[in-house]
Amino acid sequence: MRRRLEGIGVVAAPTFRSRAYLQTFESLNLEPEVVLYLDAAEDQWSGAEVLELPLVSGKEPFVFRPGETARETVSKNGWHTIEAGSDDINSEEVVRLIDDLDIEILIYSGMPRGLLRQPLLETGKRFLHIHGGYVPAYRAATGFYFGLLEQGGLGVSALWLDAGVDTGPIVAREWYPPIPGMDIDFVMDPAVRADLLGELMLHRLAHGDLPSMSQEGPSESFFVIHPVLKHLALRRAGIVDMAAKVQGDANV
Repeated sequence: MRRRLEGIGVVAAPTFRSRAYLQTFESLNLEPEVVLYLDAAEDQWSGAEVLELPLVSGKEPFVFRPGETARETVSKNGWHTIEAGSDDINSEEVVRLIDDLDIEILIYSGMPRGLLRQPLLETGKRFLHIHGGYVPAYRAATGFYFGLLEQGGLGVSALWLDAGVDTGPIVAREWYPPIPGMDIDFVMDPAVRADLLGELMLHRLAHGDLPSMSQEGPSESFFVIHPVLKHLALRRAGIVDMAAKVQGDANV
């Protein structure tokens, strides 16, 4: 039976992360109140149609269809959608759309381009972000890789967005084991983020709220990673960097 996530919507860019999030909702029979589409070109996938990923011991594998777009998942489930008309969540038109939504929480799966600016944060909506990195130790864009390099696992954190870089209150965080031979950017990263998100939505349905914790402890932000360090991190875990392979093939 489908369970409606009252007060919760999704801001979805055409990315593998959005695909994983919405497919997770479908698999758990969860329905967001609204999906707000950001307008951009779709990511392309050339691998297997269906992947079964054993992310958590004792739990059913995460089933991911990387080639199925977010729009396709939403359409076949008949969920309510709104077109943003822009790929910039901070644009005036998108801020107005979000301000008008009767929504408490927006799960942010937007474009990887900077922070939410003040007009958006002043709409009164709470933006839930699933960050690739175990915060506060591994903040910013490449914290995911440094966590893998130093800890040997895939760190993921759910947090409320504020004006800083992954500095908002933590909702939950988890380490996942890497799966040797699996792509990192298009598969593993979206899948582990989606798994944590799914667990949090089930928690909210059961308890009426979300957990919370502080950001106390050593912190560091990782904005870039040298290609050699990234290679060493992936080699340690036996993970594939399909994006790098595609780029390498293009340069031949």
